Amino acid sequence: MRNRGQKARFLRFSTQIADLSIIIVGFCANTGVIPRRFTITATAQRTSCLFQRPEDKENTADKPKKTEKATTPKPVDLTKLHSLADLFRKEEDFDQGKEKVLKFISEKADELLDDEYELVFLYDASSISEHTADRIYDSLYGCGGDKVLLSIHSGGGRIEPAYLISKCCRDSCKEFHVCIPRRAKSAATLISLGAHKIHMGMMSELGPIDPQISGLPALGLNNALKTITDLTKETPEASDMFAQYLQGQLPIQMLGYYERVSESATQYAERLLKGVPHADKIAHKLVYEYKDHSFVIDKEEAKEILGDKIASDTKEYTFSKLVHSVFDNLTLIMDVLHRRNFTFVGSQSDDMIFLPKPKADDNN
Repeated sequence: MRNRGQKARFLRFSTQIADLSIIIVGFCANTGVIPRRFTITATAQRTSCLFQRPEDKENTADKPKKTEKATTPKPVDLTKLHSLADLFRKEEDFDQGKEKVLKFISEKADELLDDEYELVFLYDASSISEHTADRIYDSLYGCGGDKVLLSIHSGGGRIEPAYLISKCCRDSCKEFHVCIPRRAKSAATLISLGAHKIHMGMMSELGPIDPQISGLPALGLNNALKTITDLTKETPEASDMFAQYLQGQLPIQMLGYYERVSESATQYAERLLKGVPHADKIAHKLVYEYKDHSFVIDKEEAKEILGDKIASDTKEYTFSKLVHSVFDNLTLIMDVLHRRNFTFVGSQSDDMIFLPKPKADDNN
């Protein structure tokens, strides 16, 4: 009986709700009031419905829509190969690409370096020459900065222009810094000796100051003559043959010249090391005591030789390492996409040069 009574009350309540719905719909049709949703919330204690007037709808439409905040595009990271390649796919884009590379480097210098430097680069796959010295001089002429930061990546070259480059950099400022992200061999090592600080890292390497003549080390001649002398002692009957060979291959006046070139390298090193304790011994060691032109003098050995002149893993090195990654990728891009060599000696976009590779290189 109790359940039957509850069901009867429920049926009466549902009928009332249905009647109320009909009344509400009719009211809406006559007055133009638009219900927000066509549902009624009803309980035994309360029945309610939410309405929205037509003018409210218009007011809502008049409200300005929320606009999404403009997103700032992420800066392009030119240390990434694909980002850099996009700038240099076509030859007509070279000039614009150079400007973007220099802008990227300048921004990174502001971000990474505490001090303000005059930035100069010697990134050259070819040999250091008088032309190299001229380009460095033009970049520094009238700069008037307190500090010069020269980033070097070079296998070496002639010692005379290398000496002039070092002096030019040192005389153009109060503090001359050299960064070596990877290698500064032979004549490039000589340039570094004139710096107040040489910034090196795990992959950095200096090398013996080994003057090259026609692509061959000057000291190699002395070693060759000593080897021939030893052979003639062991086999005296072959002495005439060796003498005739040397007479045909090597003019006698060249013997003294080769030795003087090495002595000159020692003198240049001593001058650039002026004020450094035991400068003469350091110069002699770098010129005469290493047996191979490619011998690696890493940061630990360099510190043993040059002492406090060597600075390890500094912000300057971090900056030069980043720059090297850009230039190294650019070298690859120029080679693969355009068959060109990349060099950057100086500080302006015009100093960034893409020279066509010789045909002999194409055949290799």
